[in-house]
Amino acid sequence: MTYRILSVAALAAAVCFASPALACKGTNVLLEDTFEDDSTLGTDVSEFGAIADGTFKLTAKKGYFYHLFYRQDTYDKADICLTVALLNGVEAGAGLLFNAAGGDDFYYFWVNPGGVAGIQRLQNKKWTQPVPSRKVQTDAKKPVTLRLTLEGDHATAYVNDQKLANFKVKPAEGGGLIGIGANAGDNDVTWGFSKLKVTDLP
Repeated sequence: MTYRILSVAALAAAVCFASPALACKGTNVLLEDTFEDDSTLGTDVSEFGAIADGTFKLTAKKGYFYHLFYRQDTYDKADICLTVALLNGVEAGAGLLFNAAGGDDFYYFWVNPGGVAGIQRLQNKKWTQPVPSRKVQTDAKKPVTLRLTLEGDHATAYVNDQKLANFKVKPAEGGGLIGIGANAGDNDVTWGFSKLKVTDLP
């Protein structure tokens, strides 16, 4: 399926769920978002809903890919963690955007409720798969922690602290933005993002 790309954060509303401890290992916190409000996102989401109770609820509409970037800084060497949970629906994926040069050039570390994860890249309006999708150990009823260590052209991805893959990336000049993303297939899908953290490498 070819997704229509939206550079806004879709619908948001209040929801609360227990999330696992973040897996980031670095000692110095470079960026943290606990989704108490939209100040860290740097985007007013009131047009799309609300952020409350430490959760950003994002509903991906059929056939669309949604992305939202944190523009405080860029990163070429970092330990990045994100907790995400499926709130309704069974299709498509959600996860972490990284090494982004802009809204049409980024990597996407995603997981879906069926226990499948992978790494995709959008560049020149084409999607490629640096890490093809593969099975991971998840529970669709529980939040999932995605972790990515990034150092220059080398990255390692983890799902619930289990290694998914080592892989090469093309570093964005001066470092890349990070963000959150979600997409839907034939039906709308709602996701909850509860914690994002960026630290230095351990």
